[in-house]
Amino acid sequence: MATQGVRYLSKNCKERFVMIGDLLNQEQLDIALLQEVWCEKDFLFLKKKLSSVYPYSHYYKREKDSYLPHRVVQAWELQQFVSVGGDVVILGGDLNMHPDDLGTRLLRNYTGLQDSFSEAANFDGCEEGYTHVSENPYTNADSLVPFGGGIRIDYILFKGSGEVDVSCESLSTTKGPVPGHPFPYSDHEALTAEFLFTPTTKGNGCSKRQSGCVSVNEARTEVKVGLHCAERMRHTAARTGIMGLVLLVLELAIAAVPLFALGAEQPFPKASFYLLGALCFAILLTTLMLYIFYSMEVKALQGTEDQMRLALSSLQEQLKESPKVLSSDRL
Repeated sequence: MATQGVRYLSKNCKERFVMIGDLLNQEQLDIALLQEVWCEKDFLFLKKKLSSVYPYSHYYKREKDSYLPHRVVQAWELQQFVSVGGDVVILGGDLNMHPDDLGTRLLRNYTGLQDSFSEAANFDGCEEGYTHVSENPYTNADSLVPFGGGIRIDYILFKGSGEVDVSCESLSTTKGPVPGHPFPYSDHEALTAEFLFTPTTKGNGCSKRQSGCVSVNEARTEVKVGLHCAERMRHTAARTGIMGLVLLVLELAIAAVPLFALGAEQPFPKASFYLLGALCFAILLTTLMLYIFYSMEVKALQGTEDQMRLALSSLQEQLKESPKVLSSDRL
């Protein structure tokens, strides 16, 4: 569930956290995944309220990025965590990506994760599984008009292994306001899924070769685009900083004129002189911060692009070896 828990900004935040706690205690789920619990105090409140039903908890917070290359990078980092593996993997949350977006496809195709909405035997919830709908009072309805009034950006993804077969028995979403109250739990509808775990020797883990190769190639291309943009912005910050430095040196040279020419007056009014100096200093400071920021950006994107290049090479090698393995099995 995406809680929309920004203190002092989100509407009815305190009341909704109380109701979310009541709902989770009532449902007594095996696993509850909450997102956008921005304040650790709210997490500690929920942890205490839910401790009798949910004795184990973990608080994880991370900055969100607003453009596609970074979303792809985050999806890549997430799949690396998922790829560590286990008998059962369940990944849930607000991914801020549509089902056919590159980051979502990368997660599914490269890791073998399955979408519970597509795989559920029974579904009870909003139309088309929408989790962000225009009827929600915390939502900007105009932004959803191009999508027909709703989008599906919250997911519960899962996969089994060679030891455990996993199937999604049912999936449901909340529908509008909390019973007895005029507002919903959050700006997103909550998801609830029921899974059946069956010991097996085959498992339902998916091969990531063919589709994974395509997704990684697309993701790498998008990351390279983001890398090019970050490098260009870093160069722009560097050039702007040099211009600010030149202006500052020129102003200092002008300020030194009266020291070497006795009796000479300052060519500029003091107010204008100080104002220009403050402007040059502000330019230098701003461009320095931007240069550091974009340098970190370039380093992160370059590192991810290198990892994707190596992963793509590995997948291509596996594809080349696949016919040989099939031939050997037939013989």
